Amino acid sequence: MTHKELRQLSLRIKSKRKSLNYTQESFSEKIDIALSTYTKIENAFQSPSLNTLIAISKELNTSIDFLLFGYEKSLISEKEKRVLDLLETFDTNDIKKLISLLETFL
Repeated sequence: MTHKELRQLSLRIKSKRKSLNYTQESFSEKIDIALSTYTKIENAFQSPSLNTLIAISKELNTSIDFLLFGYEKSLISEKEKRVLDLLETFDTNDIKKLISLLETFL
């Protein structure tokens, strides 16, 4: 990771942290690292480990793509997401009925 990339990562982390009203101290506690380590990450003096990056991403409720690259990378479309969300509400009988219905169209 170049220094410029590290600086961008640190700015995104800092901005998201501040938007959630966390202090550096409270946030470092939430992600279970020393405050000194966190401040080095946020000030672009140190790259976060993979485990720390995952913890930061989860606590900030954002993707690692956003933290590293500045954009969210969608792997599925909104329609696909709606279908998956709906399928999660189905029980076994609903799924069997759906499969039967789909087989008539295929």
